[in-house]
Amino acid sequence: KSNIETFLQIWEPAPEWLKEKKIARETLEKIKKVS
Repeated sequence: KSNIETFLQIWEPAPEWLKEKKIARETLEKIKKVS
């Protein structure tokens, strides 16, 4: 599996910790730009 898939599996089921989810989504956007 790709790193992005693994990342989403970790974060998507997680409770809505708003700050952490925001950071996670920002990080994912950075990963997408690099890929």
